[in-house]
Amino acid sequence: MIPANGPRRDSAASTSGTRARRGLFAVQPLRAVAKILTPVGDGAAIVEAAPAVPVKTIIRRFWPDLRPDRWLLLAGLVAVALLPALQAAEIWLFQILVDSVLVPQVLGPLVGISIAFVVLNIASGGLSYADDYLAARVGGAFLLRLRSRLFSHLHRLSLPALDRRRLGDLVSRLSGDVAAIESLFVSSLTSAVSATFRVLFFGVAIFVIDWQLALAAVVLAPLFWSLARLFANRLKQASREKRRRTGSLSSVAEESLGAAALVQSHAMQDEESRRFDEQATDVYQAELAAARLRGAYPVVIDFFELLGVLAA
Repeated sequence: MIPANGPRRDSAASTSGTRARRGLFAVQPLRAVAKILTPVGDGAAIVEAAPAVPVKTIIRRFWPDLRPDRWLLLAGLVAVALLPALQAAEIWLFQILVDSVLVPQVLGPLVGISIAFVVLNIASGGLSYADDYLAARVGGAFLLRLRSRLFSHLHRLSLPALDRRRLGDLVSRLSGDVAAIESLFVSSLTSAVSATFRVLFFGVAIFVIDWQLALAAVVLAPLFWSLARLFANRLKQASREKRRRTGSLSSVAEESLGAAALVQSHAMQDEESRRFDEQATDVYQAELAAARLRGAYPVVIDFFELLGVLAA
């Protein structure tokens, strides 16, 4: 005989299991987001992480290497600032084309509008070329001066000071970290100026076309700023850890290959390969952590942009 409360107990258990699975499905996306936003761990501490330095200190320390080309840099920034204005002019000209030619089907203004399009296209191409060339010239000269100064400084250090640093880490900093500094002074500055003027020109255009839609965008601006700060802080930690682990990998490779005769004489090839694999795995994990953040940022931004459009 089946107890009277048996089926009820089974039904209650089934309901509880269904709720548990639903709760698990609801929690899993949150766990995935938390995993993406969590910086990678410390890994094997062969090379210590460099201390954080304020941006003002970095600019003051490396500005002498950029000062000889400051006017070329300024010219490149002017070219970058003018590009959004030309893009806004092209959009405005397209509106004139639609309103004055396509909709009324009047071909009279078409010649003048076509000439204006050609002029804007040539001007935009010239400014883009000037921006790319000046950025490459200024950045290359900055790298040359900075690497030469850093290499000369290393040779002036005392032997005990050099012994405290691993040679592989020094080589990694001489190549990779110097390139990151160049990116801060040239590439990042150019991108910041371009984004600022793009927001300025297109923001004014939106206010002229539809001020209510523009106000909706302004209301959402603090949210986008908070998201950008959140991802920037996490990405900064992941990038610093990636560079530290790259220095550790270079140190292991330099030490192992520099003592190749000793390694072979003691039959330590497998041990050295294991050490190198551990450091390479740490670098790989750090790269994945940074890639998760870079990949998640545009997805999150696009999602909130969609919500803003739907709300507007």
